[in-house]
Amino acid sequence: MVRDISIIMALILLAAAVYGCREVALPEGDSPRARVYTSRCGICHSPPEPGKYPFGKWKDLLGLMEMQMEKKGLPPLGEKERTVILEYLKRYSKEEAKE
Repeated sequence: MVRDISIIMALILLAAAVYGCREVALPEGDSPRARVYTSRCGICHSPPEPGKYPFGKWKDLLGLMEMQMEKKGLPPLGEKERTVILEYLKRYSKEEAKE
């Protein structure tokens, strides 16, 4: 009985790990904007699907990620890269909640 539970738990953990590590298919994944987003944001982690957050949240997150890049000694985003990434995220972000 305990062995069965251990096997079931191991399978659940394995499934969660595989699901969590999968790559997300990004909108217009071959577009120049998506490539900049993937190449710069993918340095430290898999870039999340743009529809995960509203655009306002993305702007905040990008600022936080830029601080993390600086702490890790990574090259900062250029102004053009930042603009391209924000345009891409804005186009495909989740709609802002209406009050």
